[in-house]
Amino acid sequence: MRNKILSSMQCIIFSIIAFNTPLYADDSQLKAIVIEDLGWMDKNKMQQQEDQINALAKSKLGLTIHKNWDDVGLLQQMIDRNLIANTDVSTQEAMGVVLGKIMQADFPSHLEWKIYKDKIGRSKALCIKNTEECLFPVTMISRRIRLEMTIKISDIYDHAIDQISGQLPRMPYGDELLHRLKR
Repeated sequence: MRNKILSSMQCIIFSIIAFNTPLYADDSQLKAIVIEDLGWMDKNKMQQQEDQINALAKSKLGLTIHKNWDDVGLLQQMIDRNLIANTDVSTQEAMGVVLGKIMQADFPSHLEWKIYKDKIGRSKALCIKNTEECLFPVTMISRRIRLEMTIKISDIYDHAIDQISGQLPRMPYGDELLHRLKR
């Protein structure tokens, strides 16, 4: 009797699994990552974040953003002088936008800002063109501050670029990266 009940239950479970499981998954189930162009609201928000850092740098350091390697030093001075509170994630992320714009200025023909969507959420990402390989500079600084790490902006920059260096241009007759920005 017990074996008959177990056998009947196995048949019921098998039929539930067999008839309720699709034989294929549609694209939305197969593709967990979606990468899209920035919308005008995203571009506007990023410009506001850059403007915020520029205004802070002007008022506290007497410096402005130039979208070149000097901005790495500007961001480092902001960190070293504790111009941004550890709890001010919004301004920290604005610094990350500036960091990403430096990266993009260094490799303009290879990096572009995109919206990266996955099961965790929606993020602004700096992606290698025509790939799904992306960096997330917006949170590179804020996460380190939250973890109370020592922050050296040039090291953050170098580490991020190293992660995607296989996709970036090289110097002719050498193995060094072909940076556009002068150091």
